[in-house]
Amino acid sequence: RVAGHRCHLPLPSPSAASLLGYTQLSPPLWFPASQAPLRAITALPYTLPQVVLPRSRASAHTAHSLRRVPNNCYTQACTTQAYHHRALSTTARRMEGSLPPTTKIPDMINFGIGQPRPDLIPAALIRTAMSQQDWQQEQTFLNYGKLRGQHNLINSLATFINNELNDVPINPATPPHGSQQTSPEHTPSAKTSQHTQATQHVHPDSLFITGGCSQGLGLVCDMWTTHGDTVLVEAPTYIFALEIFRDKHLNVVSVEMDDQGIIIEDLLAKVATAHKSNKQPPMLYTIPTYNNPAGTTLSEDRRRALVAATRAHNFRVVADEVYQFLYFHGHKRPPLPLFCYTDAGTRDNVVGLNSFSKILAPGLRVGWLQTSDKIIKHLKDSGLVTSGGGLNPFTSHTVAEILTMDNGTTFRTHVAHLRSSYHSNNEALCSYLATAFSQSEFSFQKPDGGFFVWGEISPKLQPDLQVLLGNCTEHYGA
Repeated sequence: RVAGHRCHLPLPSPSAASLLGYTQLSPPLWFPASQAPLRAITALPYTLPQVVLPRSRASAHTAHSLRRVPNNCYTQACTTQAYHHRALSTTARRMEGSLPPTTKIPDMINFGIGQPRPDLIPAALIRTAMSQQDWQQEQTFLNYGKLRGQHNLINSLATFINNELNDVPINPATPPHGSQQTSPEHTPSAKTSQHTQATQHVHPDSLFITGGCSQGLGLVCDMWTTHGDTVLVEAPTYIFALEIFRDKHLNVVSVEMDDQGIIIEDLLAKVATAHKSNKQPPMLYTIPTYNNPAGTTLSEDRRRALVAATRAHNFRVVADEVYQFLYFHGHKRPPLPLFCYTDAGTRDNVVGLNSFSKILAPGLRVGWLQTSDKIIKHLKDSGLVTSGGGLNPFTSHTVAEILTMDNGTTFRTHVAHLRSSYHSNNEALCSYLATAFSQSEFSFQKPDGGFFVWGEISPKLQPDLQVLLGNCTEHYGA
């Protein structure tokens, strides 16, 4: 974020930088904004393995570099792990306290972890929700929970999702989605009208409560993969998801992207190759909405094509959709979550992951899956869920309380505030980048939502970046 006197920027490669939001890519670097222009961002850690980078292009193609992210980012599991072991080691050591505490430097804007700004976490709202728990019924919410999740959270979550997807106005008097009553103040947008062509109604029975997206992804991997199987990912993708795949002993193969998201033709070619060695149908891990870190969104046509292809080509998809509700103020809403495009023949092939980490508070560790009855039954029968008596029941009651305050208005107003705040930050950062750099020095695509700006820096700036990186690492552990 551009604010205060210092910027803390994790720059993942010699030719690419993820600059918007608190990104997970490491090692980060910082500089006093009052003493150095933003073009000092040129200090990228180009000593990291080149497998994480788009290949160098001729200068004439630099301006178009974001339209296609090439396939050399994660072509082999071993090289993927080599890069991320190097990148994550710095983050891990910082979390353990062995590096200087960069977050304690005055006015530091920390891009080292993907979470909301502290002032955007509604601590008072969470505290109020906990105080409003019915402690006369403590035997209910302090005991083991329901295997699929607490009913009050599932029902209130379904209402929230439906209201958001259908652009229902934020109004204390707003009836639940499905009512025939409409608000005279609200006129559906063109994008909302497009949404009516897909399944809009998210039924509570399609939801399963988790302890966050990471836990949900682990559960899906346990269900859909076997040691040594291939998992397909976008290039680039969320680096900690790669850590989960490494823990499960899965081979990672990347799929090309362009400015409309994953390229279906390249995906199907790699699905066919994976079928030759996999014990189970291949699994694709995708971030279809405001990709982390590329910022791209999978188009509606490609979402339909992707879901249909799961049946024709026998593979499965897990969609990480944590940024679904974080479109920027004034921009069109993104297409619907991927599971909304399924039918009777494809719904067992798709799982949607989401979480309250980006829209409420990551420390709550509450998220959800959206999927079919068959998959939910499988998850309920897993040893982890049955032994634990559901996942995170106490916090689930707290979150349910927040979702139902003022007929859902309080939480939806909070999410709208996040959209407005991130929109302002995005405008400031992109404006500053466009002023500080020429197009040939740093080209980027302005995102419509999410946490990230993804760009490409000219190789001629890399030597200065290396010097700056060394200084930051030596003096600040950044």
